[in-house]
Order: sequence, then structure tokens, then C-alpha cells
Amino acid sequence: MFNLLSAIVGRIIGQDPASNTSLYCCASVVGQCLYFLYARPVLHRLVGDDKVRSMDIEDIAGHICRFSLAALAAISQDRDGVS
Repeated sequence: MFNLLSAIVGRIIGQDPASNTSLYCCASVVGQCLYFLYARPVLHRLVGDDKVRSMDIEDIAGHICRFSLAALAAISQDRDGVS
């Protein structure tokens, strides 16, 4: 699955999927997913129990997708970034 993510990210940012930038971007996407999976106790403290209970997987996935695509669009325009 990570290879597929790397291929997609590499294509979006116009870099080799094995480039450091592609790998960093993939790690950021995976990191967001892991945060919402494992940091629920932190979220409970930050925003409260009711708010966390109201978060559903489709909304979280949509947010991660929108957030990541916006970041990838910016990175694809950044010619001074890591390669």
C-alpha cells in the first residue's frame, strides 16, 4: 500500500516516488492517519469528549485527503524543496 501511495504522491508532485520529498510527503499522510487512530486520548483533552465522539471516519478521511492534496499542490510548485 505504501508503494501505491508513493506512486500517487510522486505523480502529484512531479517527482520520483523514491525521492526524499515523495517519501516525506507519504510519511506525512500516514502520520495524519496514525494520529487520528492512536491520539484519541489527546484529542479528548484538546477538544472534549463530545467533539471526538462526533468525528466519523469519512469526515476524517475527507479532511486528510483535502489537507494533503493542498500541501502536495504547494510542494509541487516548490522548486527549492528537498528532492
